[in-house]
Amino acid sequence: MCSGANLIVRRKAWLECEPDLHPEIPSGDDMFLLEAMKKRGMQIAVIDEPDYTAVVRPVTTWRAFFRQRMRWAGKAPRYTDRDIIRCGALVATANILQILCPLILLVKFPIEYSLIRTRQKREHIRTDFFIALLLEVLYPFYMLVCLLGGLIRRKEW
Repeated sequence: MCSGANLIVRRKAWLECEPDLHPEIPSGDDMFLLEAMKKRGMQIAVIDEPDYTAVVRPVTTWRAFFRQRMRWAGKAPRYTDRDIIRCGALVATANILQILCPLILLVKFPIEYSLIRTRQKREHIRTDFFIALLLEVLYPFYMLVCLLGGLIRRKEW
């Protein structure tokens, strides 16, 4: 995934990709740029260094938080990259299945928690098991609200 707050790109690459960007869509320039660069076979890499981490202010209200997430979800139908579409479909399907069959948690949570623990060891942080489990239970509902809201509601900043 490409996060605009942490995006580093050469001007020449951005200009080459500009025809495939969607300035008419509020938000999403980072993901559309990722798609355009991938389509052109440009080099894409993760720079996982603390010195290159952007610190941004979070939104200050729950309403702003959900509007932001819905805006992000609302651009999904404009993606054309098969890998991005597959990834989004996989995440949506897994979470919808979890709502329909909560026992999926018995398979899904251990896998995801082990990934969290692997990253934690590297970054010397700790996430409480029970907090992670609670968020795992709530996440499918949050994802569904944001996805449906983003596809239904008016697109605005």
